[in-house]
Amino acid sequence: MGGPKYPIDEIRVAYQKGINGAITKLTSLRETLEEKLADLEDEESGQVVTESDRNPPGNKVFIAHGHDEVAKQIVARFVSQLDLEPIILHEQPNCGRTIIEKLEAHTLVDFAVVLLTPDDVGYPADDATKQSKRARQNVILELGLFLGVLGRE
Repeated sequence: MGGPKYPIDEIRVAYQKGINGAITKLTSLRETLEEKLADLEDEESGQVVTESDRNPPGNKVFIAHGHDEVAKQIVARFVSQLDLEPIILHEQPNCGRTIIEKLEAHTLVDFAVVLLTPDDVGYPADDATKQSKRARQNVILELGLFLGVLGRE
């Protein structure tokens, strides 16, 4: 078993490309959100909402992650540099709660970033030779949770 071995420099370059791509997407998302906020209209009156009428978005960003510590830390630092507060579940106090209760308690965020890093291996039950890398199942659950809570946008 085992796949091909790659030189560490190639792996670093690939990670950096992925991280740079994520940063570009996050920056674009922030700009899009700022534009949408600027274009917000009052649906009932049809009048444009002024800056003083708006409720500014909060600053909490939930970061769902697998085992890629480097990617998690880079995204958390980037989120912090945007003057936003990264929420990483395992860094929050348990307060005697189960994992699902703790997760539910942290769904009151304004944004979520889900890092779908290839931390696990999956394959069809009837053919173990068709292995492929996949995100951890807890990350997939959190993706679905935040799609439901925050919406696709």
